[in-house]
Amino acid sequence: MDANVKAKGKDTHKPEQTSALQYQSGFGNQFASEAVAGALPVGRNSPQKPPHGLFAELISGTAFTAPRHENRRTWTYRIKPSVVHRPYQRIDNGLIRSAPFDDVEATPSQLRWSPLPIPQAPTDFVAGIVTLGGNGNVATQTGMAAHIYAANASMTDRYVYDADGELLILPQQGRARFVTELGVVEAAPGELALLPRGLRFKVELPDGPSRGYICENYGTALRLPELGPLGSNGLANPRDFLAPVAAFEDKEAPCTLVAKFQGNLWAAEMQHSPLNVVAWHGNFAPCKYDLARFMAIGTVSFDHPDPSIYSVLTAPSDTPGTANIDFVIFPPRWLVGEDTFRPPWYHRNIMSEFMGLVRGVYDAKAEGFVPGGASLHNTFAAHGPDAETFARAATAGGANVKGILPEFLKHLEPPLPTKEKVVITPDLQTRKAMMLSQSDAFVVLPGGLGTLDEYFEVLTSKQLKVLGKPFVVVNIEGYFDPLLALLRQITSHGFARPDIHDLQHIVPSADAAIETLNRLLQPQLQS
Repeated sequence: MDANVKAKGKDTHKPEQTSALQYQSGFGNQFASEAVAGALPVGRNSPQKPPHGLFAELISGTAFTAPRHENRRTWTYRIKPSVVHRPYQRIDNGLIRSAPFDDVEATPSQLRWSPLPIPQAPTDFVAGIVTLGGNGNVATQTGMAAHIYAANASMTDRYVYDADGELLILPQQGRARFVTELGVVEAAPGELALLPRGLRFKVELPDGPSRGYICENYGTALRLPELGPLGSNGLANPRDFLAPVAAFEDKEAPCTLVAKFQGNLWAAEMQHSPLNVVAWHGNFAPCKYDLARFMAIGTVSFDHPDPSIYSVLTAPSDTPGTANIDFVIFPPRWLVGEDTFRPPWYHRNIMSEFMGLVRGVYDAKAEGFVPGGASLHNTFAAHGPDAETFARAATAGGANVKGILPEFLKHLEPPLPTKEKVVITPDLQTRKAMMLSQSDAFVVLPGGLGTLDEYFEVLTSKQLKVLGKPFVVVNIEGYFDPLLALLRQITSHGFARPDIHDLQHIVPSADAAIETLNRLLQPQLQS
């Protein structure tokens, strides 16, 4: 930006100037910037006559009486005050939704979305937002919403602000340039932009079509996590966050200001650009951050630490030690744990986990989770590596993985491309016979008709005393409860021996299954 332009008569923001953007370093700093020399008043915030005939206007991002370390506010000096606009009128929300999310019932099932296609019709940033989910309530300023966006047109005479929440935006395809009241912040894939609640802005697309992820934070503002025993260094360094320098639009022309307010979109007509701040000072400001500058920390002995060790930003809740939002990344890093399963462990979590992929391959999903896609695991929904990732990791650790596949399934369900040994049988019956004879134990996970077929094959063989090997049923979230009830009904009518229930070990989780197998197979391992 040109710091010497006049306050009147010239649009100081030029979209083609992509390499000339300037920034101020720091997170939550008390910044000061002016696009015209002398535009910042000295010694007071609201003089009777601000320099250059500007209007002094305060933006308060927290309560006046918030503690000093929490207080966020910025003084702006603008060509016209923000109050100059026509009354707001309701407009269509498009595919934007807000908490509480009562349209459909929440599900405990794991959810995954493919990348949102780039639209064919002209679509700007606001029109391209699609809400996937969230929690809390915009009215009580708690919780958050997860959105994705796909746009192919820059905003020209349309501007927007979000009164409901702070916006953390991660482009996945194409740069997004956020032209705000306080200056210009540009984010490329691999960078984030953080826009405070209520800040007015428009979005330009220097590379054409753009797509990415949006976290809308209804609660307390995001901040750097405490480092605790890590000491004074590590994770995201404050100096790597970049805030803009002052830049303004001085143009008299019809435009529209869109407000997201209490979950709905409203629009007001204006006759001038709302991005007319010539100078400003304060700590309520947008910023950007290059995720490649994150200092990842991990084990140097064994086991993975909790993923919270990868927190870039966090938004605390009212409960000490519990976040409303943790923004966590899994960047390229060395994994040096000894005798450690390298992908993330299988997990059930009190926190809901929404995940996107900017580029590369996610550790726990070798296929099917591609850049631009998303997944959601709601509270206590079981999740973890897919079968192929597990096979790769187990093989890499020296485990002996063997697959037995009938000939007719070879093309329908091809074997995993790992180092595992694969045996092709002429038919399904031969496969079952080989599995029964060569397995040391049997573990049943939730599945469909094929799973039930093999379940009854093993159970019947144990009842006939053909098999004496351990049989473990992993009854995750009560999946097999109806089946177990059916077995009780069968025995009560005398169609099976009462001791059939003692032939299988029912456990609630994968961890419990491993513990049970270790106990049951220990005598064999010792012999």
